Amino acid sequence: MRKIHIWAIVFCLFTFRLANAGRLPEAWDHLPALGEIRFSEKAVGFLTVVPPVAPQRFFVLEREKGLFHEVDSASFSSEFPEQEDTCEPPKRSTAWLCTDRNIYFAEPAYCSEGGNRHHILWKMALDRGVPLKVQDHVDRCLSISGIRIISGNLWLGTRYSGEYGYYPGEGIIVQSLDTGELVCRIDAEHGGLTGGLVWAIALDPKTSNARVTTEWGINEIQPTGRIVGSLFLYEDFNGETGAPEIRVSPTETKGNPFATLVRTIGIDDTEAFYKTLSKIPKEMMGEVTQLSPLIIGSQTHPFETPVDRRWNALVPFILKATQNKDRVKKWYADRVLAMFDDMEARKYFVQMLNSATRPYEVGFALRYLRSRVSGENETRAQEMQILRRRIEQAISDLETMNMRSTRSKEIARTLVALAPDLQSLGSPDGYKAIEDYFQKADFDCQRDAVLLKTIAGQIYRREELVPAFLIALRRISAERAEVLASVCSVFDMTRTEDYRGAVLYSTDYVLALLSAFVRANAVEGVDLSTLSGCEQAILSQLRNPEVRSEFVSRIRPGLKGDEAKFADILLGKSQSN
Repeated sequence: MRKIHIWAIVFCLFTFRLANAGRLPEAWDHLPALGEIRFSEKAVGFLTVVPPVAPQRFFVLEREKGLFHEVDSASFSSEFPEQEDTCEPPKRSTAWLCTDRNIYFAEPAYCSEGGNRHHILWKMALDRGVPLKVQDHVDRCLSISGIRIISGNLWLGTRYSGEYGYYPGEGIIVQSLDTGELVCRIDAEHGGLTGGLVWAIALDPKTSNARVTTEWGINEIQPTGRIVGSLFLYEDFNGETGAPEIRVSPTETKGNPFATLVRTIGIDDTEAFYKTLSKIPKEMMGEVTQLSPLIIGSQTHPFETPVDRRWNALVPFILKATQNKDRVKKWYADRVLAMFDDMEARKYFVQMLNSATRPYEVGFALRYLRSRVSGENETRAQEMQILRRRIEQAISDLETMNMRSTRSKEIARTLVALAPDLQSLGSPDGYKAIEDYFQKADFDCQRDAVLLKTIAGQIYRREELVPAFLIALRRISAERAEVLASVCSVFDMTRTEDYRGAVLYSTDYVLALLSAFVRANAVEGVDLSTLSGCEQAILSQLRNPEVRSEFVSRIRPGLKGDEAKFADILLGKSQSN
């Protein structure tokens, strides 16, 4: 079993893939996925699987000297001209093989997230066009990732297709082409395969052996299934230039995680970075793996525990990488920078907060600034100024927004996120701005309902939002039945199992709820859900002994008219139930 440092399991990140958002990282993610194999007289060529956003990479393994190196597209094409496919597989095929007479192709399996779709292997005669199922020995929940016919046997590469990517399968299954009987299994545990996730299988015309690529490396395998060569991939620095490069070794080699960092975030002065890195204590270097937050950052938890301040010597290089025009490299660089508790990093995120136009950028900058609050903060005044400006802008945008604008949710989330951050810096102005907005709002348009709903989702964690909510509760027209019902229900403490946070009890809430309940009853044909929602909220409040006692002794004597009438009715109901 491969050893992975404890850092690998204490953080949560997805490796950035536009098509695979949400995927947790794996120890092999930094290595190239060699999804295609080509041959020439002098060398074996490998192309990476075309990813959604990263450029394709090209590698060459020299036959005579065994040297492995990366080349550019032009050099690769010169040595390994692309051959046209003799047939076209159906869409969604995970693997295919064209022969003179037939095409073999596989449909994917998917058993992740409760799925139960099994793979299917097909054989179709080119002159008939009618596919026939082929029985195989691959686990039904694995996808077939490679198909080759070698010495009368069918070689099937395997992988597991998860919700967000591919994972190791059972290596290679070899079965008789004629009878379908299992011949052998070639895997990492027993057969010496470099990994279990098979990217490609190809027959080398020069040696008549199979070449196989996996998540960890390359194998050369005889038709009998005997492995005669293994090369494990790893990433390290070029000792002269400091540039990262992919290398191969006959044994598993850890490589240098910082070479991965240089490539991933696009550090340009590799030589200077390499020299700076050499000054870091060896014991610190030994703690870092390819899965360390320091190497790949974290989308979910980059802010909980910063890296040791002795790593801050790397900050200037990472800061420069954040200016990369390649948005993937910049995305990574931002998240790696967030691992540092450093004043220059803080200034960068203050600037991001000031200039960001996308809500997720605003939120990311806020989370960094919130988690790295130091005693002597040089940027405190600037942060307060930026937050006030953004809050004022959000309020202004709401006030001038078209009633049907789709931006109301985005602005509401931003506003509710900014207020607590301003409060953490010592100013309640953000919450006050929301209260002032509700004092003037007419609650007859979608934007106000969206803001109320957004606040409702945060109110159990942010009691500072309660005053604004009470203002809305007192002012919403009973004709806005749906909105009024949802606002009332926030104070229904029988529903708090749906939320995590503070339990809200107060006679102030009862008074505001009672006002809404009376207004709703005065409207002819009012929606019953409004009455029910507000009534249940009042009853849940009055069943709290302290609230009930204070309401009866201090509040009830001063009520008149319908408020007094309904208060007595609800007091009775709360006591009887």
